[in-house]
Amino acid sequence: MMNIVQSGRALVVQMPLIDLGCLCLLPDFRQLMARFPRHIKVNMVLTPYCLALNWQVVPFVLATRNQAPALEKLRRSLRASLEQQPLIALR
Repeated sequence: MMNIVQSGRALVVQMPLIDLGCLCLLPDFRQLMARFPRHIKVNMVLTPYCLALNWQVVPFVLATRNQAPALEKLRRSLRASLEQQPLIALR
């Protein structure tokens, strides 16, 4: 699982660099990054490597159908995090 930190505006997902790189190369995720450039931020330069997702984008990430392992890990981690904190997920 990936480490997820929740705030009022975003989810910050810490993940290994290889998973983050693979995720950013997937066409489905690249389309999301192009569609929501201000709501998805990627840090591949400094550790910890992370992906910041605005709450508005999370449903779109969860709705992707691609079966790539990096995207599956991200979806599983997001769902697990949202189940732990249901009140924050309603924002």
